Amino acid sequence: MKQLKRHLSYANVMSTIAVFLLLGGATAVAAKKQTQKIGTTQLKASAVTTNKIKNGAISDAKLGAAAVSTGKLADGSVTGSKIADGAVGGSKIAGDAVTGDKVNEATLSEVPSANSANPVAFARVGANGIVDAANSKGITSPNVTHTGGSGVYCISVPSFTPRGGQVTTQAGGAASSAQIGVGGTAGCGGAVQVSTFNAAGVASEQAFYVEVYR
Repeated sequence: MKQLKRHLSYANVMSTIAVFLLLGGATAVAAKKQTQKIGTTQLKASAVTTNKIKNGAISDAKLGAAAVSTGKLADGSVTGSKIADGAVGGSKIAGDAVTGDKVNEATLSEVPSANSANPVAFARVGANGIVDAANSKGITSPNVTHTGGSGVYCISVPSFTPRGGQVTTQAGGAASSAQIGVGGTAGCGGAVQVSTFNAAGVASEQAFYVEVYR
């Protein structure tokens, strides 16, 4: 120990401290430079995994336009509160999507015009199966198939598939009656079937009026 003390001097101590300070500073500078070198190009493909992303870190501003596609939305994830008022227009509603039980009847007002109350298709059909074009819409003679004497008339509607209808025989002479079948019948397959009867209830040819609805 005495021998070590003889070799110690102020200059030796200061030189040693200076070396340590120099080495420590160089290490810090090197570490800082190394940190600054890590940029986008230093990241490998798929290097940033899900568990490395902080919860809530990705904000709306970081999402690209059209980045979230339909396949990325969970079933039932878009609730009513997330749809803006007036956002769903008529063009976004599928045909026949709004059914009667979804309509609040108290909100329905008087029919605005006779034209809007018209059925989609209607016709005056003679006993021989010929359509009176002047009193018909959407149904013409080629759309009616009739076998003489049977009292059965098969009516096809080319523009849509009927879901309902009404029929009545033409007034005049002895009382007669008519029945309608929609959605496929034994006699007419997928067409609308009208059956007419005389006053005795026997199937016979009768002129009639028919209306069909979507």
